[in-house]
Amino acid sequence: MKSRLVQRFAGSRETVATVVGFVLLVLAGLAAAAVALASANAEAWSAHSAVVRQVEARLFRLIQEAETGQRGFLLTGDLTYLDPFTTARRELPAAEAELRYLTGDNAEQQARLDQLRPIIAEKVAELARTTERMQAGDQAGALAIVRTNTGRDLMRRIRATVTEFDRAEVELQATRGERAAFRRSILAAVIIIALFLAAALAWLVVRTDQHRTRELRSANDALRHESTRRERAEGQLRADVPADKA
Repeated sequence: MKSRLVQRFAGSRETVATVVGFVLLVLAGLAAAAVALASANAEAWSAHSAVVRQVEARLFRLIQEAETGQRGFLLTGDLTYLDPFTTARRELPAAEAELRYLTGDNAEQQARLDQLRPIIAEKVAELARTTERMQAGDQAGALAIVRTNTGRDLMRRIRATVTEFDRAEVELQATRGERAAFRRSILAAVIIIALFLAAALAWLVVRTDQHRTRELRSANDALRHESTRRERAEGQLRADVPADKA
């Protein structure tokens, strides 16, 4: 009776351990999935910052090209030099709108764009005034506007604001990259833990199976031993029975 209770307790303990192992393995799998999603999200935001910087660089390049075209036209009077200015003037609103859309989640960057927008508008207006004067044949008047250094000062303000914008985005991208790397390390740790739990669970199952196999073998051996003993006892009884009673 006592032996049966011990066996039953051992079997229950192994069953509980197996169930707990499976539960831990499932939890590890869910944790790995959650961390993988978080890591992918952090990496996506890091890539998003890279796109923001590309659009910001394109915006500043358009302004530089517009100014270069204006200078070339004022120096030569060749209308082909106005092509970059015309292109930039046409594409600047779309670039500004895209940059504002991409940073819609960042109030600080939106505030910088609010500062940048009127400066860009003033710069484009200054470029347009000089080119219009030149096209009207008033080169002296166009150069007089340039000599006021208004365009130069506007360009410096634009460059300073864009530099501040880019620096903030670089810091944000670095933070997002570090966050993604940290979550990848957590994911690796969770996967290792999950593999360890899987190995431990497999070992437990094998051990439980071996233990039960030994118990079954011992029980079979005991049954065979008992059967042999009874057969011998019955044979002895038959041998001891007197012939006249047989």
